[in-house]
Amino acid sequence: PQEAKRAAKLASGLGLRSFNLDLMHGLPDQSLEEALGDLRQAIELNPPHLSWYQLTIEPNTLFGSRPPVLPDDDALWDIFEQGHQLLTAAGYQQYETSAYAKPGYQCQHNLNYWRFGDYIGIGCGAHGKVTFPDGRILRTTKTRHPRGFMQGRYLESQRDVEAADKPFEFFMNRFRLLE
Repeated sequence: PQEAKRAAKLASGLGLRSFNLDLMHGLPDQSLEEALGDLRQAIELNPPHLSWYQLTIEPNTLFGSRPPVLPDDDALWDIFEQGHQLLTAAGYQQYETSAYAKPGYQCQHNLNYWRFGDYIGIGCGAHGKVTFPDGRILRTTKTRHPRGFMQGRYLESQRDVEAADKPFEFFMNRFRLLE
């Protein structure tokens, strides 16, 4: 927590227009009091934007192969509900599944993703989406490992999104937003 506090104070002191804090809840053996205490500390740092999301155990990861004990669904709901109330009382507005911002500080690049906008991925492992005038949508993935990138293998894959998949992709993204 000390490093995060120093970074937030540095960002504020530099006069940056905005910065974000990322905070997870629903951690192994985390109590309601611990989760809300972490959130209160984050709110005290007064970030214009706060990403507050529940830990998700993904398959094919270390946690996936040996899942830790996580809070049960009732405890997770209490954490979310009371945390949401704390954020709202502090002047944050929830605009996306796990994103809260003070008015005027919503993350524009994330809004672009969730509104099914286009973006170019630059760098190792980056993803991109480009829509052409004829309606064709191209998804790209850059080479993940720096060694391959240094050897001039920049593009790992590219694929056209099938017409039948476009509605699913659109709604999968849009449903993250509360608008």
